[in-house]
Amino acid sequence: MSLFKNLKHKYYDFKTNIRYKKFKHCSIPYPFYDKKRDTLEWVKFNNEIHEYEIYNQLQDALEDQVHCGFIYHYKARIYGRENTNQDMEYRLMVSHCHSFDEVVHALYHYPESFEIPKEFLYEYSEQELLFLKQVQNYFKLIELKDYKISEERLELGQKYENIYQKKHKSIINKLTLKYYDKKEQKIMNKESFTRYENKKAQDYSKYRVVYFKDFTIAKAIAEGKKDYMIKGHYSFSSSPLNEKWLIVSDNSYLGIIEVIQEDILQFKDLKENMINYKLCDCKDFNDYKKKLFQDLKENSLAMNESFTKESLVKYLKLKVIKKF
Repeated sequence: MSLFKNLKHKYYDFKTNIRYKKFKHCSIPYPFYDKKRDTLEWVKFNNEIHEYEIYNQLQDALEDQVHCGFIYHYKARIYGRENTNQDMEYRLMVSHCHSFDEVVHALYHYPESFEIPKEFLYEYSEQELLFLKQVQNYFKLIELKDYKISEERLELGQKYENIYQKKHKSIINKLTLKYYDKKEQKIMNKESFTRYENKKAQDYSKYRVVYFKDFTIAKAIAEGKKDYMIKGHYSFSSSPLNEKWLIVSDNSYLGIIEVIQEDILQFKDLKENMINYKLCDCKDFNDYKKKLFQDLKENSLAMNESFTKESLVKYLKLKVIKKF
């Protein structure tokens, strides 16, 4: 190690000891918020190796503390090899990680090829699986592709490796390595912005997302077979006229609709010719109206408002803009 690097390392250790010295007797993780760096860390002191252990996540700190943790398996088209006899290339293979956040990272990197093999489904909760499904469907909607290292970067990496493996490097070799580092960073930044500046995501962010429990109803709306919605009209309500909505049901994006007309009327004034009660699996209009009344009453209670047959509702006419 050069004198400069040695001094730099010692200076880093000195600053670390100053920053964390108050935690020298903490044998379990202490939540430390550093105002200067605007970071939250979990810090403890390891008496055996006489070093501070610093973690960004409490889960990681406790995993090391109690020597147990999570494991999540998934499959994706990853750059690598399954054994030493194979060449490095993109191949569909099983990998794993140790936190759900890392799984989300994997999905973000490989939205097209990501999947969870059946034999590993037990590692995930139902809530986690539903989240992954909807996020993956969103990535499909915005046409986000699997992350892939370009040929240019792979070639540059090989050139770097050829020089790096030399036992004795000349000044020219060291300068070349620094040049390759900077060039790779420049290429990587350019490719990253191409991926992350997603025009479809920007466009869809302008739309309101509307969730439907009943997939049949959501599909009928997305296909134009049901061209209306009835919603409660609350004291704080604003007009949704001309808004565009993304229709979501069963964690799938079904289409885009626009509110083209808004009529406000009393619940008791809803007429049979305004409703297609057969889509709702109701035997007749009265049956439909009873169920609707109950739903609107429950929603109103959640909003701390009362609901009667004289209460106002919004009858919204819809137009299909796009079906996915």
